[in-house]
Amino acid sequence: MKYIGAHVSASGGVDQAVLRAHELEASAFALFTKNQRQWKAAPLSTETIDAFRSACEKYHFGPQQILPHDSFLINLGHPVMDALEKSRAAFLDELQRADQLGLTLLNFHPGSHLQQIDEEACLKRIAESVNIALDKSQNVTAVIENTAGQGSNLGYRFEHLATIIEHVEDKSRIGVCLDTCHAFAGVMICVLKKIVWQPLLNLTASLASTICAVCT
Repeated sequence: MKYIGAHVSASGGVDQAVLRAHELEASAFALFTKNQRQWKAAPLSTETIDAFRSACEKYHFGPQQILPHDSFLINLGHPVMDALEKSRAAFLDELQRADQLGLTLLNFHPGSHLQQIDEEACLKRIAESVNIALDKSQNVTAVIENTAGQGSNLGYRFEHLATIIEHVEDKSRIGVCLDTCHAFAGVMICVLKKIVWQPLLNLTASLASTICAVCT
């Protein structure tokens, strides 16, 4: 079964995202379950959870049709331990929020080495972060989204995704979301990295991310 939808706003409450997806005549949708640019958010209330679940039932959206995205602040490969622990706690909270809403997927960006550790170490650290979160949660599959490769972000090569998956212990709870705009930029970066000025590569990746955001 194929589904078509968009990333919709959850302004006014996560149940409003369901209504917006229905108004678009979408058969699937993505959303943020909290402000994606803030570390903390109020816990989901019983009323909020019930309203979301009721809206999903009313408009016939099942868990397989809904892909929540975690906070943009989270870096599961952060080279600094304090910041890494903060990201891990936030990621676990995102998994738990998805589970409370009756969802079974959580989309996330892998992470960044920030030019402080090598790629392999960062990828293994990302996998370790996922393992910790999955061990402390249930029901929700962590879905890695490929990136455009701007800055020191990892996930723009299939090898990056493969390494993360290889080191995730519970293979039944790890998946991949292929962002085609990000993938195009990632290919361009891999091809041109040795012959193009790095700031231009970052601009290419940023433009691809912007196009992706506008399209969704």
